[in-house]
Amino acid sequence: MEWMLLPLRRYAEFSGRSRRKEFWLFFLFQFLVSAAIGIVFGRPSYEQYSGFFGFSTSLTGPGGVVQNLFGLAMFIPSLAVSVRRLHDIDRSGWFLLLYAASALGGNLVALLVHRKNPGYSSVGSSGAINGLIFAAIVLNPGMRIFFLPGWLFGVIFILFSIYGIRSGKNNIGHESHLGGALTGMLVAIAIHPASVVDNTVAIVLMFLPTVAFMIVIITRPQLLFVDNYWFTHKYNYTVDDRYNAKKRNSEQEVDRILDKINQRGINSLSKRERESLEEYSRK
Repeated sequence: MEWMLLPLRRYAEFSGRSRRKEFWLFFLFQFLVSAAIGIVFGRPSYEQYSGFFGFSTSLTGPGGVVQNLFGLAMFIPSLAVSVRRLHDIDRSGWFLLLYAASALGGNLVALLVHRKNPGYSSVGSSGAINGLIFAAIVLNPGMRIFFLPGWLFGVIFILFSIYGIRSGKNNIGHESHLGGALTGMLVAIAIHPASVVDNTVAIVLMFLPTVAFMIVIITRPQLLFVDNYWFTHKYNYTVDDRYNAKKRNSEQEVDRILDKINQRGINSLSKRERESLEEYSRK
């Protein structure tokens, strides 16, 4: 019991170290209290609502209110014990920024790619998870992921994400994956600069295609939406896009009809062509 409550006595202590026992027993304590709240106050109900970032879920009812209050009270000691635990394994507490920073980076890249698609929405934390994975690869490129060295897995994953963004064949958030991976690598390098010297080749192999593709997105976004042998897109037109496309098609049709009149005379027009010309002249 003493180990479970020790982080509460060290409520906002971000210096020093915490042993594995203190860390895990404190989170076990939080789990047990949350379970007790559910028994005493009833299970919280869940409400889903549509917001700016897609669908979100909130806890409601008496159980939900108490759970939220308990979670708020445990936020600082949980953060502090996590920082001290990182110190105990000789890591900087700043590594806790990885998750939030990678989530933000993934969302920003998705926003950049889909900035002209108002109907786009995406949920999930895959960008943040990818940031954690790629930060680990930067620090230890020789780690095994499945049956591959970490750096090779990273290169393949980045190329596949670029292919997914370029093809637009499914609803997977490849943009968030790529942005989260890039952010995770940058944060890891910022926290541990020596990794650039120790793992130069692996980092360059992962950075080059990612940065090159980001430059393309910023400077020549039209290249993302050109159909060819490999990719056929389902275009996401805005209201302005549809209006401009309709106007352009009408103008091209009138030009074709006028060319036909110039070459063959007005009597060569079909009934449909005459109606199109009369309709356009009334605008």
